[in-house]
Amino acid sequence: MGHGEAIRRYEAEVNALHRSVHEAYCQRDRSPAGRARWEAATQAFHEHRTLVSDLLDDCLEQGIEGDAERRLFAFDFIDCDPFFFRSGYALEALLRRAKSLRLSNREVEILRRLVLRRIDKGGRREFRCICRMIPSIDSPELRAEIEARSLAPDPRQRQRALVAAAYLPRRAGSVASGDGAP
Repeated sequence: MGHGEAIRRYEAEVNALHRSVHEAYCQRDRSPAGRARWEAATQAFHEHRTLVSDLLDDCLEQGIEGDAERRLFAFDFIDCDPFFFRSGYALEALLRRAKSLRLSNREVEILRRLVLRRIDKGGRREFRCICRMIPSIDSPELRAEIEARSLAPDPRQRQRALVAAAYLPRRAGSVASGDGAP
């Protein structure tokens, strides 16, 4: 059973708690009640724990090698690609751990989708860490998809595709070898 729904729920919860902290921050110096609301919001944010946060901590502390449940969770997290406070750092750490694994077809597909989604939608700060997975998932289909995106009309998408192509193992006649798009 996958963890995708729980990860999405956790993402929404953390983002709501984070918003509450920022909203309360703006009022904290206006009254004692404002300060109390801010302190309560920060406490709720820092104390928020769920199965997702526990599994994420386990993956980061103990690794994903040799434990099927942590490995499944890690790749579900990568597949969801959530966006919440510190999620990018967690994603990077999971990817570093995944880099040394012998990947299943499902895991390769999850990583391929992540690379292409980030090329299409935006790289964020962990984009290069994501791209470091490309040699582990290299295929003619991935190369073709990256090359097609390197010709996209959107200059930002094109630039991200060219960055991703630089991580492809060198082959004659490919974008990565410099023989493709500018």
